[in-house]
Amino acid sequence: MAQLATYAALAFAIFASAANAQSPNQPPPIQVNAQIGKVHVPVTCDFLNAYNQTFEVVASGGLAAYGVSGGSYYVTDIAGNITIPAEVVRLARLSGASQITTNTSIYLAATNAAPARLLMYTGISHLPVPANGSIDSRFPVGNGTLPAAGPFVIGTGSDPSRVVIGDVHVSITLQNAKGDNIGGELATNCQRPPVDIILGGVSILDKQAAQGVLGSAINSVPKNGYVPDFGVVPLNDQYGFFRFPYGCNFQTFGNQQLDLTIGGQLPTVLIPGEKFSLTRAQSYLRVSPSLLQSVKKRYPTVATFSTVVKSFDLFFSNASPSKINVAASQLKSRVSVAGVNDKKSLVIPIPEFNRLTVGPVTVANKTGDVMSLSVGNATAAVSFLDANGKVLSNVAVTCAPYAFLELIGVTIADQLPLNYSLGTVQPSTPSS
Repeated sequence: MAQLATYAALAFAIFASAANAQSPNQPPPIQVNAQIGKVHVPVTCDFLNAYNQTFEVVASGGLAAYGVSGGSYYVTDIAGNITIPAEVVRLARLSGASQITTNTSIYLAATNAAPARLLMYTGISHLPVPANGSIDSRFPVGNGTLPAAGPFVIGTGSDPSRVVIGDVHVSITLQNAKGDNIGGELATNCQRPPVDIILGGVSILDKQAAQGVLGSAINSVPKNGYVPDFGVVPLNDQYGFFRFPYGCNFQTFGNQQLDLTIGGQLPTVLIPGEKFSLTRAQSYLRVSPSLLQSVKKRYPTVATFSTVVKSFDLFFSNASPSKINVAASQLKSRVSVAGVNDKKSLVIPIPEFNRLTVGPVTVANKTGDVMSLSVGNATAAVSFLDANGKVLSNVAVTCAPYAFLELIGVTIADQLPLNYSLGTVQPSTPSS
């Protein structure tokens, strides 16, 4: 289970089996000022001090979106699935084993935070040996998620505090049908990856921002209590969502604090000169009950909100272009408000149908640096329509984040993590 678990654990990371599937045109359940994700990564272990074997880990977890210097945060809702490779299982079978027992300790590492290394998981799993193929091992065993891992105390730097995969310690023993051990422990050494696999980052608020909307809503332990179902995430990719306050001006309705959820899929490691895209991208804007009530009061016959997003900027550091307008071709959405409970937020999916691909973007020649994806400003036109489609009013909307928010950081490295099979090096396939 080794390092695998580590990735899984966190992931973002983020990113396993699903207890909660995402409904069409609805954002995943996630707390404000938080992120949740799923990751799929290879973990290489020195097996029997003889050759390398690659375990695959699919894991999910949650993290705060924002924090302050001196404040703390935890990694939450950790769950994962580790695949013990077929070659290891084959050797166990040849030894006459009917069960593999793994004893694993997994560590997380952090930048701009203390401790720099923290034990995320330790546990024992008993796995029946199949007639062929690999073995999938879930952590925690059974259902549910692991206890929150932390606290990480944020340092004084302005760069996001990022959580990465740390080192893993694992021992493997084999048992026969009677439960007796076959020989001693099988040496399995899984070191911290040579390339930082960033599972997630907490953006740091300056003093002014910390005294405003965001500072009063910091969510250091965003416990959602479920394992997200984000579908299949390819090896060396991650998929996740952020939810955070978004400040918007609605002309005569004034300044409004809305709520934006945005998500998508990116590689976990990038190569200089590589072209990549943000795929499966989606966003959801929550209109507050107070704004919904104000619109209904002013226009009692309103039945539909029609939204056309004209611009929405995403920024890519250490990449070109550095800014992309996601809504260059305009993103449209129509949401019925007839009979809607105006004591609850109104969710507007943007776009109303389908997912977006943002890119391609070319990675800069800056090995060792981080490509950071962050969110920018947006403009939109909102029309309030009656049941017959008559326009009651048109409102121009401008929005901006309250502070810098890194959606994800991806390490730029000379090569992707390698995939070892039967002692043969097979480079993992880059995300398209």
